[in-house]
Amino acid sequence: MTDVRGANVEDWKATAGKLKVNYTQRVLGVHRLDVTLEQAHKTFPAQISVAPVRLAGATKETAFIGAASAAGIRLKTETLTNSREIPVTQLSQRAGDEALAFTADAPYWRLALATERLPARVVAEVFNLVTVGDGLVGGSATIRFGILNQGVQEFKVRLPAHWKNVDFTGPNIRRKESSRGSRASPAARRRSSSRPSTPSSGPSPSKTKPEAATRSSSPTPSGSSSSPPPSASPASAAP
Repeated sequence: MTDVRGANVEDWKATAGKLKVNYTQRVLGVHRLDVTLEQAHKTFPAQISVAPVRLAGATKETAFIGAASAAGIRLKTETLTNSREIPVTQLSQRAGDEALAFTADAPYWRLALATERLPARVVAEVFNLVTVGDGLVGGSATIRFGILNQGVQEFKVRLPAHWKNVDFTGPNIRRKESSRGSRASPAARRRSSSRPSTPSSGPSPSKTKPEAATRSSSPTPSGSSSSPPPSASPASAAP
């Protein structure tokens, strides 16, 4: 339990799974109390169990439960006890990003949610530029990446084998490694800042748009035709 907020709340104390709230004055009528709870996990959990917060001495209790997730995480209903699933629009109160919704008329309800980490999806738009000179052909490519669901830390770009003097420029590039037929350009981890827009289910995140530019040159014999422009496309991305 991390926080308790409400009108006229003087202080609160949580002990042995029970919360005691003191008010500055007598409470009467409709009153709202916001309780914030957190649970830390060392590893990504495959399932999350949700139990009710109950009010001691209440003669009747009803519950609405909304479930939301961070970008790149999908939630599914696993098991329901004394509760049922409803459309998200029927929640009595919404935070705005709920993916699942439930209601319960019995005080002793419980539900379990299955979690799934969506794989990273990377799309790219490449602008190629070739410059033909006297005995030299130069080329450059600007790559605009769109990163969905999960952050990635490395991009792999495949280049023509005969191009030389290849270099990568762009923000947050930590190091560059080359291998036969490809160049790896690890960068600082980037994460999308909003919800997914393309996954088949659940909320979806918007794209981040980091850019990387490559420049290369290749000598050509005098009088020969220009070589084709360099191509650059991501072969894979590792989360």
